[in-house]
Amino acid sequence: MQPSASSTLNNGSGSLKSPRYDSSSRTTVPLTDTHATMTTSSASGEGLSSFISTAELESKLQSLREQSNKLSQELTQRLATSESGQNLMQIGPSLSTLPPDLHSLITCIQPLLNDVEEYVEANSVELNRLQQYQLDIEACSTRAQHARQCASIYEDLCAGERDVQRDLALLKNFSTVVAGDGPFDDNVKEDYSHFVDNVASLERAAHVTVYLLQELEKSTAQLSAVTATTTSKPNQSDQTTIASSISVSTEKAQFFSKLAPRILKLESEGAKCLISRLDSILTRMSLDVNNKKLPRQQQQRKNLQDDLLAIGHCLRGLAMLGKGKEAESIFARVAIMPLLRSKVSIGKIDEGGSRGECTGLFSLLDDIAHSISSTFGPVLCLSECIFGVDNVDNFSDESDPSQRVIDVDLVTAGVWIPIATTLMADPAIKMAIFSPGIASILQANFMALDIFVSELASRLLSSRSFDDEEKKPATYTDCNDMTDLYFDAKVCPAAVQAAQMRIYAHPTTLDFSKKWNLPIYYQLRFGECCTRLNRAIARVQREGWGAEVFTGSISPEFLLREKMSFEIQVFSELYDVLL
Repeated sequence: MQPSASSTLNNGSGSLKSPRYDSSSRTTVPLTDTHATMTTSSASGEGLSSFISTAELESKLQSLREQSNKLSQELTQRLATSESGQNLMQIGPSLSTLPPDLHSLITCIQPLLNDVEEYVEANSVELNRLQQYQLDIEACSTRAQHARQCASIYEDLCAGERDVQRDLALLKNFSTVVAGDGPFDDNVKEDYSHFVDNVASLERAAHVTVYLLQELEKSTAQLSAVTATTTSKPNQSDQTTIASSISVSTEKAQFFSKLAPRILKLESEGAKCLISRLDSILTRMSLDVNNKKLPRQQQQRKNLQDDLLAIGHCLRGLAMLGKGKEAESIFARVAIMPLLRSKVSIGKIDEGGSRGECTGLFSLLDDIAHSISSTFGPVLCLSECIFGVDNVDNFSDESDPSQRVIDVDLVTAGVWIPIATTLMADPAIKMAIFSPGIASILQANFMALDIFVSELASRLLSSRSFDDEEKKPATYTDCNDMTDLYFDAKVCPAAVQAAQMRIYAHPTTLDFSKKWNLPIYYQLRFGECCTRLNRAIARVQREGWGAEVFTGSISPEFLLREKMSFEIQVFSELYDVLL
C-alpha cells in the first residue's frame, strides 16, 4: 500500500508526519511477492518523502513567491493608472495597522458605537423638544398678536356703538319734541357747535362697520373650511391633531363669530342714524327756502357750510354701507318731491294761454331747474365731487361715461327721475304734454322738454360758489371763523358731461321718450302741410301766380322775399311748410 500525497506534506513547518495508508488505493499482488514488495515500497517511500520536503517544496514556494510578486506589481501598476485605484492606495497603508482579528476590532468598537447612538438619540430628543418650544412660542406670539388686534377691534366696535346709541338718543328726543309728545330732555340735548362732529362720528362708525363686516366674512369662510377639513378625516386621532393645530389660528375667527350679532346690529342702527340725519338736514334746508318757522332747538344750527359737511359725511357713510339707493331715495322724497308738488300743476302748464295749449310749460320747467339749483345745487355739486367723475384720469379713455356706475347719483336718481315721474304719473298732465292733439303744441312741448333734459345737468351743477359771493371786510369777530377753509365743491366740465350721459342712459329716460306719440305728430303735421299746400294751389289756379297765398307770419315772408328772392308767394308758402 502506498501513502497518499497529503500524508507526505507537512502543515507548514516542513516536518514529516507518520505515513497513513488509504484503503481505497490498495493493489492486488501475487502472494509470493508480497513481502518483497512491501519491503521495497517502504524503502522507496521514505526516500520520496525526504526528497519532496527539501527540494520540491522549496522550489514550489519560490515559484509562488515570484508569482505573488509579479501579480502584486501588476496590481500596483493597474491601481496607479486609475483614479479609484489611487484612492485605494492612499488608504492602503492604514490597513496594515488593523488588528488581524476583525472580531476583536468589532468588540472594541461596539461600546463607542453604542455611545454614539445614545448621543444621537439624545440630540434628536432635544431637537424635537426645541422645535416644540419654537412652535409654542410662535403660537403664543400669534395669539398675542391676535389678542392685540381683537382688543383694538373691540375698542372700535364699542366706540361705534357709543356713537350710534348717542345719536339714536338725540334723534328720539328730537322727534318727541317735534311731535309734541313730551318735554325736551336737556340730558340728551345736542350741542350744535358739535353738530358736524357728531355726524362725522357716524361716518367713522360706518368705516368700522365695513371693516368688521369684511373680517366677519373672512372668519366665516375660515371656520367653514376648518369644519370641512375636520369632517373629512375619519380617524379620531387625526381629528384631535387637526383640532389642536388649528385652534390657535381660528381663535380670531371664533372671536368675530361671537361678535356677529353686535356687528350686524351696528350696521342696521348706523344706517338708520345716517338716513335720519340726512333726512333732517334736507328737511331743514327745504324749510329755510319756504320760510317756515323752525323748531326751537333747530334755530341754533350753523350755516350752509356745516350742513354740506354733514351731508358729505352722511352720503359717504351710506355709500360705504351699501345704502346709496336709500340716499338717492331720501333726496328725491325730502328735497325734490315737495318742490315739484308745489309747482307742477295743469294750471301752471297752461299759464299765459288757453287750456290745452301748454304755453307755460317752458317757463315752468325753467322755474323748476332754477329752484332746485338755487336750493340744492351745492348738495348736488358736493355729491358729484365725491362720487362722480371729477377726475377723468381715474377712467380709461375707452370707457363709456354713460356706463360708469357711481355709488350715489343725486342728479339722475334724485332729481331727474322724480321730475319724469311727476310728468308721467298724472293723467291730465300726461295727456296735455304728450298727446295734445295739435301738431304745433306737440312740437312746442317736445322742444321745451328736450331742451330742459339736455341742459339739466349743466344747470344743476353750475351753482354759484361761495368764493364768488361778495365778501365783507373781516372784523375781529371773524378771526375765529373757519368757514373760508371749508371745501368748496366745484364740478369740472367732464363731470357735468358724464352726469348728462347718465341721464340719457337711464331706463326712465327711454320710457319718457316713448311717451311721445310721434307717429300721430307726423300724421298731424303731414295733414296740416297738405291742407296749406292744397289751399295755396287751388287759389293760384283761380287767381293766377300773383295770388296772395302765404299764410305764415309777416317776418318769415319778408325774409323769404328779401333774402331768398322768392317772388311768387306759392313757393314761399311751400318753403314755410317744409320748415
